[in-house]
Amino acid sequence: MEILSGHYKSSKDIQEKFYELNLKIPDRFTVLVFRFDQDITRKIEEQISYLITTSQKITNHFLVIIDNELILIASPHASQSGDHAFEGFISYFTSEMANRFSISGVRGSLGTSYNDFGKAEMSYQEAVTVLKLKQDFPEELEDVFHFRQLGAFRYLNLMPKEQRDKRHEHPAIAKLEAYDSLHKTNLLKTLEVFIQQDSNMNDAAKKLFVHTNTLHYRIKRISEIGSVRLTNVHEKLGIYLDLNMRKMDKK
Repeated sequence: MEILSGHYKSSKDIQEKFYELNLKIPDRFTVLVFRFDQDITRKIEEQISYLITTSQKITNHFLVIIDNELILIASPHASQSGDHAFEGFISYFTSEMANRFSISGVRGSLGTSYNDFGKAEMSYQEAVTVLKLKQDFPEELEDVFHFRQLGAFRYLNLMPKEQRDKRHEHPAIAKLEAYDSLHKTNLLKTLEVFIQQDSNMNDAAKKLFVHTNTLHYRIKRISEIGSVRLTNVHEKLGIYLDLNMRKMDKK
């Protein structure tokens, strides 16, 4: 755990510690973090070891358990390649814990892969960030496990509080909010889903449970009422960030 907390400040210190413990430093590694809804007991530890051994997806180098948190420092199994092995292991591990051992609610994430063990703390913090944001945005990040998959969500916590004030929001948000309140519509939610689905009409319509013709009409009204250019990726991204910063501040 000292490696993950930044106790060792240089690669040389880490190498000396590994040598002292007679351990081999992996050529490349990733930190995976799993959160349980309960403290991890000795029995659960045995179940965890069983799943790691039988999965054939990762090679685990170190395992740390702190209360309800499981931390793995791992590499892809020899039969696997790339980060898909880690994402596959997370899906396998959480489903097997639920189906085989009746332990539901386990959430997993992973940080970036590195070949410098001095960056183990960074990979750990990235994985923790994913879990935190998945908790705050469960619907938007349901299928996200890797730090790099967070996209714009990586920058929400970096926005100064004063910039998250409504005075700095895109004016389309206030206009659509006022229109929805007056006419009992849901154009602002429609806009959010439309951007979330990468402006794909069919996917957004399915998500909203409306016909594509209905969605086409709504998008036209959104452009008119909000004076927003929905063909401009920068403008859409700014609106999406503003909407999600609202959610984050509420939480």
